[in-house]
Amino acid sequence: MAKLLIGTADTDLYDRLSAEAEGFGHTCLWCTDGGEVVDTAIAGHVDAVFVDVNLAVFPGLEVSQHLRAQPEVPHEMAIFLLSDDDVDVHVLERHGITARFPKTHEAWQVSEVITRTLRDEVVWLDEIDQS
Repeated sequence: MAKLLIGTADTDLYDRLSAEAEGFGHTCLWCTDGGEVVDTAIAGHVDAVFVDVNLAVFPGLEVSQHLRAQPEVPHEMAIFLLSDDDVDVHVLERHGITARFPKTHEAWQVSEVITRTLRDEVVWLDEIDQS
């Protein structure tokens, strides 16, 4: 199963996302600011990072840039931007974000995105958004 890092100061979002992921057998780590996310991702050997667009210290897009610049972080590690707002795909690509993941989501979407990420499949948000 996967080891996930969830970076958000929103305790309700963390509680919901971690409960859903742990319900599918995954392990979750929690960080509440962007600096902590970067440090934990480097030291923690995580499979994927879910990072809130509105984090303190480094917002989600900056967290991704910092992680992508670290040689200890595998290039193929998935980084999902937690946001309910649409984000231009070019902005996501420029910052090294794998995909946007909605803060408001269904439990099956968590399972789907993690399963596809672990299988190295391309993750398309429009496929995840369909319910």
